Amino acid sequence: MPERYRSEHHAAMERARRRSGEGPQVSRRLDIHGLRHDGSEFPVELSLAQWRVDHSTHFTAVVRDVTERKQAEEEMKRSRERLRDLAARIEATSEAERRRISREIHDELGQALTA
Repeated sequence: MPERYRSEHHAAMERARRRSGEGPQVSRRLDIHGLRHDGSEFPVELSLAQWRVDHSTHFTAVVRDVTERKQAEEEMKRSRERLRDLAARIEATSEAERRRISREIHDELGQALTA
């Protein structure tokens, strides 16, 4: 757990312990950052389950490295932006071509009528 999240993490775990009398709970999935052995951070998805046996509370955490998913999401976002830009350029080009053709027809019709 990166240093900047540790106090928040400990506070959340303490809240979960206090709620332990409410029966089994499964929290929502959280997107946070994990800490590698080399000190680098990476995106993780954390799911926490809690259950009681007799008078003791137990927790299970599932941590998934979602680096590839986040990279794919970012690439998809960039791709959509490029697609939007391309669609806007195509629309602008089409409109310019329509205007050009319209002027050409107008000019030719005007010349034909004049003749």
